[in-house]
Amino acid sequence: MVRRPAPDKNAPAPAPTPPDPRAPPEPAPFLHDGDVVDLGTAGETVVLTPSEQRDLARLSTLLVDYQRTTGTQFGSLNPLDVANEWLRWEWEHRWPKRPTWLARRLHGEVPPQVVDDEE
Repeated sequence: MVRRPAPDKNAPAPAPTPPDPRAPPEPAPFLHDGDVVDLGTAGETVVLTPSEQRDLARLSTLLVDYQRTTGTQFGSLNPLDVANEWLRWEWEHRWPKRPTWLARRLHGEVPPQVVDDEE
C-alpha cells in the first residue's frame, strides 16, 4: 500500500481548465432577425445589448439543431414564426386556467406576439 501525503490546505487552487477548442460553440442569444445579443452585468443586473453582429445563418442552424435534438417540429423555420409558435404553446399551457376571469387578467385573451419592427 502506498501512502500519499495529505493535501496542503494552503496550496493555491489549480488553474481552471481552458475550454476545448474542438467543442461546439455555446449558443448565443439572438433577436428574431439574427442580430446577436451581447450579455453582460452591471452590478447584480443582467444587461442584454443588441450588437452590430448579425448571424441569421447560425440562428437558423441552431433552430434546426434544436428540432433534431428535442424532436420538436416547428411549422416554419422563420425565427419570427418560431418565436410566436413558442409563445402560443406557452400561453396554451399557462396556469391558472380557472377561474377564467383570473386567467384572462393574468395572461390576456390571446397569446402574446412577436412582431418585426421593420415591417
